[in-house]
Order: sequence, then structure tokens, then C-alpha cells
Amino acid sequence: MNFMSSNSPLSIFATLLTITLFVADKPAFSQTAMETLVIDDGTELAAKKWVVAEATATSDSKHIKTAKTALHFHINVDWKDGEKNYPIGWPRLNIRVPPDMQNWSNFDYLLFSIFVESSRTNLPATPLGFSLYLSGKKQGFNRPFTELQIGKWTDYKIPLREIVNTNACTGMQFHISESNYRDGDILDFWIDSIVLTRYLEPVITEAKLTEQTITADARFVEVEAMAFGIEKTKHAVAEFILTLNDKPVLTETLPLIQGRNIYQVPLSKMKRIPGNYNIKITHNGKTTVAGCIRMIGSPYQEDKQ
Repeated sequence: MNFMSSNSPLSIFATLLTITLFVADKPAFSQTAMETLVIDDGTELAAKKWVVAEATATSDSKHIKTAKTALHFHINVDWKDGEKNYPIGWPRLNIRVPPDMQNWSNFDYLLFSIFVESSRTNLPATPLGFSLYLSGKKQGFNRPFTELQIGKWTDYKIPLREIVNTNACTGMQFHISESNYRDGDILDFWIDSIVLTRYLEPVITEAKLTEQTITADARFVEVEAMAFGIEKTKHAVAEFILTLNDKPVLTETLPLIQGRNIYQVPLSKMKRIPGNYNIKITHNGKTTVAGCIRMIGSPYQEDKQ
């Protein structure tokens, strides 16, 4: 299977990419200012930029979520047609990224939503696949969309910081394997608003504890946190707060670094009382709860008594 057709337009993104500022309306973004780079806005012009095999790609308004139209990926499963050597093939649509637009490393997420209709009453285990092509054909990112359901929208937020080589994204693809379907099945996918997005100011999107129980002689508590909006060579400042019975017993200021990191909160300044401690992180007036950790007595301390 060839990723790109030989007649793919060289300037396939030239009229597609625009930059806008907005405040996200989804709770996951905590009402934080975002920068967005639009890859596909669902328009007819955008649909023509995709290279299609064994399927069609059009602009359509039957199912839309954020825009006036969406990219409509239509497939008639045919086990007798398709590529000569692979009649049971891989209907797909591809888009190529020009060299001057391949660096996605400054963005945090790739976002889009998908709606499904089908002649089937249910979908196979892997109804649709997605690929990013990174630094050549031998490297890439693949994601099966197992969550899709007929008659429903599914939102996707792919964290680019956890993918290697997003500084050289050469293209993307949506595809199915006809072997997962029956001959004659009809499939329709509406792909709404494909965009890259990033935070414009520091924000913590998630936090959790690496363990649920520690002993009273533990030197620190470990918190794993995901942070965005911080320049690579800099850091923000956050407060890690432990509370016992809703009362703060320890506040430590630590540097907050871009991406997913583990932070060690030292416990040397607090009185070690066995109990259940809640841990949260605050930054710029916003609080993220990491969880509750149980502190128990230390057997080493008991031996000394």
C-alpha cells in the first residue's frame, strides 16, 4: 500500500493552515487561552486536499459538531475491487505536510471528533485506524479507534508531547482494513475540525500519586503531573500542598516543567502523623487534586522506642 499518490499536490496545506486565538470551551482545557492551527476545517476546499484510495472524501453538513461542515469519508467495502494484488484492501485518505509545516513539536494536542454511520448494526473491534508519518516511512505513530460507535460522536485528543519526532510530521492517514468488514458493508465517517492546539500559559492538566501508602519515615511523596504552556528552557512555580483533616500541614514550592514529570515533595518540614493526607497542586490561582495518600507508622521507628 502506498502512502501517497504520485500526483499529490505539493502545496496541500497551503490554503488550509490558519492561526487563531480562543478560550477553549471544554473543561479539559480549564478555560485557558489556547493557540490553534487548523488542518482541516471541513470545507470543500479542505476536502480536495486529501488523497483518497478505494473511498471518497467530500465536505458535508449532515453531521457536524463545531463547524458548518465536516470531512466525510465514505467507503463501500468491496472484496473484488481495489488494488490488483490486494482486492480485500485498505480504503484510506491521506494528507501530506509540506516541509516548512512539519514541525509540530510546539503543539500539545491533535484534536478532532468522529461520527459514524454504517449499514451494519455494530462495528468490528477495530473500525478505523489512524497514522501519523514521522521522519520518513519507517517511523510513525499508529492509533486504532476502537472507541467509535454507530450514531455517536467520539472526541479524540492525542497528546503530541508523548509521541517521538513530532518535529518532522510528514503526513497523516485515516484508514480501514476491509478484512475487518463484510463484503458490501457501507461506512460513513464524519471527521470534524482537525486541529493542532497548544496552551499559551502554564497549566496543569492532570496529576496523580505514584503510590497510595507511605511510612512515617518516608523522605518524600511522589506526584506525577502533566503540565503544558511552559517554554522548553524555562519552568513555572507551583505549590504542592498536603492537608490532614482539611488543614494544610505542608506547603512546598517546586519548579513546574513542561510535559509529564514526577515531582518529589520533601516531607522533612512536617510532623509525621499517621493518617490520610490529601495532596493538591496550585498554580496561578488554579488547583489540581493529585489524590489521597495514607501514612502509616514506620517499623524502624517502633524498633527505636
